[in-house]
Parts: sequence; structure tokens; C-alpha cells
Amino acid sequence: MGLRSFVESQVDSAFAQIGDLKTTMTFSGKSGTSYNPETGSVENTGATSMVVGGVIESSYSVITEEGYTGYHMDLLFNRKEIEVSKLNTFDHVEVNGTSHPIVNFVDDGYTVTATVSLR
Repeated sequence: MGLRSFVESQVDSAFAQIGDLKTTMTFSGKSGTSYNPETGSVENTGATSMVVGGVIESSYSVITEEGYTGYHMDLLFNRKEIEVSKLNTFDHVEVNGTSHPIVNFVDDGYTVTATVSLR
């Protein structure tokens, strides 16, 4: 077993052991339009969504460039349980009944961390 396989199995095991600490979260994207160069028409892309289980890793405050205090929350997911290729189509994630705008995604190859704004 290579090192990568070992780390992947440990991540899988950790997420399996989390049990009821895992929270169901729904990623959603805005409905929009896109230009299809083959047909020459503008097409409705429709709203997208993805439901996945993850862990609320941390909540913290940040100081913006304008000097204001913002509040962020990091959400952690097993990379194998989330469609990484679709992450850039989402702009909000609903956690415990509240929708939060997505600030950033970080994919380390084993886990995905989504940073969301709490304001």
C-alpha cells in the first residue's frame, strides 16, 4: 500500500467514525444563462444543487481590507464524497437551515474545505 492510499484510507476511516457529528449541507448555485456557440443561442443553465455530509470545522472573525469585522466558518468534507468538479458552480451552502455565501474552496487532494461568510 502506497502512502497516498494509506492517507486516503485514514481520511475515509475518520469520516466514517464521525457519525452524528456530520451535518447535512446543501450547496446551491444561481440559475443563469450561457451562450452556446454551436447553436448561436443563449441557454438557461438552471439552478444546481448538491447535498453532502460534512463537519463544521471552525468559526472565526476576520478583518476586511476596509477595516470591518467579518465572520467566517470552515466546513470540512471528504473529497471522495463531494463532486469537486462542480464546486465552482455553487455560490451558497445551507447549513442547519441557514444559507451562507461561499467565500473559498480549498482541495488538498484528500479533503475539501469550504469557507463561508456568516454575514
